[in-house]
Amino acid sequence: ANRSELAPHSIVMYDVVYSAFEQDARFWKEWKVVHAERYGPLQGGNSIRVVMDLSFGEIYPTAYSTGESVRPQDDVRHDHILGSSVSPPSAASSVTLDVYLLSYAMNLLKIHDTKPGNISPDKLWLVKVAAKLREAEHRENVSL
Repeated sequence: ANRSELAPHSIVMYDVVYSAFEQDARFWKEWKVVHAERYGPLQGGNSIRVVMDLSFGEIYPTAYSTGESVRPQDDVRHDHILGSSVSPPSAASSVTLDVYLLSYAMNLLKIHDTKPGNISPDKLWLVKVAAKLREAEHRENVSL
């Protein structure tokens, strides 16, 4: 959709929530966010793409709210199955988080390195993120 076809309110609300998300250092640290990018109304979606360095089976949030955000230490009911997700408390403005594990991104990169045509086009952004993270880690190891 082009900008003129989108409801101005949806663009503004997305921008407000995304801006709060970008600046929420506590959320990024506690949820081990290593990358995030817009996938909002102007990009054809309505979410924030997030890569978290969590272990497979850990519970993760499915939305980010300008109100209260779910934190890892929050009291999560014991009947949740590991690997499921939790939503934040209701708030005035929230955006869906499209969460990917860093290990999944790195596995996609390995596949892409050996068989580039085997990656779904909608996951190529994730391969690019993994490549940037791998390069940054490599530079960090070389400088030690």
